[in-house]
Amino acid sequence: MESENILIPPEYAVLKYLDPPINLWMNEAVTLCWLASMAEYGIVEIGAYKGKSAAFLASGSRLGQGVPVYCVDTWETRPPFRDEGIGHRVRAYSADGVYDTFCAVTAPFGDLVRPLKGYSIDIAQRFDSTIDLLFIDGDHGAAGEDFEAWFRRVAKGGVVAFHDIDLKAVRRDVRAIKKRRLLKDWQTVGRLIYGVKR
Repeated sequence: MESENILIPPEYAVLKYLDPPINLWMNEAVTLCWLASMAEYGIVEIGAYKGKSAAFLASGSRLGQGVPVYCVDTWETRPPFRDEGIGHRVRAYSADGVYDTFCAVTAPFGDLVRPLKGYSIDIAQRFDSTIDLLFIDGDHGAAGEDFEAWFRRVAKGGVVAFHDIDLKAVRRDVRAIKKRRLLKDWQTVGRLIYGVKR
């Protein structure tokens, strides 16, 4: 699956200014948009934060089949925690107003974006839809756990993407997943890495 012919969404002029730019580089965001444009069943994003990646995923979905984008995040319900991937305690993800920002950013895609507030693994246990794009960008020390919880929902030929491959904990989990040969045709764009389900 090559990303050479990436689609630029009509909303790009607005999307490119979304905060926070450091959390998602533009080449990563546009790649997510392109991947979402090919989804036929549904998309799950783990770790939605302020909604920038969700907006690009939804924009891509709209360019394609218009499938739902399920955004899983704890937002303000999770107290500050130590993210083992980052290596320190974080509170920004649960700060006051983050969920409101997410809702405002994704409002233009209200027909597609479906926030699921809670812990990823808990939600995965009761989620019963097939998806063909899984984007893992939550607790960086638990990327492997998120993968295990959600992989069964990914259709054959679907894509699993991980963000922040520059972090040691994420690289560790991705290496372990690669060894199991569950995914093929791995591609890397910036700090984003993705593979196709065999």
